[in-house]
Amino acid sequence: GLKHCRDSLLEAPMTEHLAETTLSSATQIYIQAVLAGEQAKAPVRVGLEAAAALRKASCFEAAESVYKRVLEIQPNSYRALLNLGYLARRRGDRAAALGYFEAALAADPGQSRPKLEMAGALRKLSRLDEAEALYQSVLKDQPDQVRALAGLGHIAKARGDARLSLTYYQAAVAADPSRTDLKLKIASQLRKLSRLDEAKQTYLGILAEEPDHAGAQTGLETLTKPKTASMQPMERSWLDLE
Repeated sequence: GLKHCRDSLLEAPMTEHLAETTLSSATQIYIQAVLAGEQAKAPVRVGLEAAAALRKASCFEAAESVYKRVLEIQPNSYRALLNLGYLARRRGDRAAALGYFEAALAADPGQSRPKLEMAGALRKLSRLDEAEALYQSVLKDQPDQVRALAGLGHIAKARGDARLSLTYYQAAVAADPSRTDLKLKIASQLRKLSRLDEAKQTYLGILAEEPDHAGAQTGLETLTKPKTASMQPMERSWLDLE
C-alpha cells in the first residue's frame, strides 16, 4: 500500500536510486511529494513519468493516484486511461478496467491495444459476442495479431467448438512460434478431436525445444499411458442375488 511505499521508497537507498535513474529532477521531487502524502501538482508530462516509475516500483496505489491527477488536467490522456485500466484489472475490478480501456480507445481510436484489452476484459465477463467483434476488428488491420487470434481461440473453446478453436490457435502459433502456451492448447484441442497422433507430435515438438517442460511431459504421459478397464467391479449385493 501507500504507507509501505512511503516507508521504503523515501529512505536513503530509494532517494539515491531515484537520482541514478533517467527521471527528470522535477519528476523525482514530485514522486517524493506524492509518497509524503502531499497534494502536489505537476504538468502532465511529469505526472505520467512519475506514475510509470511508481508502477514499475510496485507502488500501485500511488501510481493510480497520480494517473487520476493527470486526468484532472487532461481528461482524455490515452496513457493515463490505459494504465488505470491495467491497475484496475490488477486489483480484480474488471468492470472498472473495461471502462478505462473503453475511454482509452475513445481518446485514441487508432490504437489496437485498448481493443485487445477490452476484448480480454469482456471475455472474462463472459460477454463473448462483444469480445469476438473486437478481436475481429483488430484482425482486419493486423491479420497476424497473436493476441487477437489466441483470444478468438479461447472464445471458440469456451463455446465448445474444438475445431474452430484449434484453427485459431494454430494461426496464432504460425504468427509467433515461440508461444509454447498456445502449442499446449493446440495439443489439448487435438485430443478433444481424437487426433491423438498429432497431439503427441505437438507435445514432442515442445519437448524438443524445452526438454523439461512439465506441461508437455504430463500431456505426453497421459497420451501414452495404457487405458485401464473402465468397468467398475460389480457390487457383492448384486452378485448374491439368485
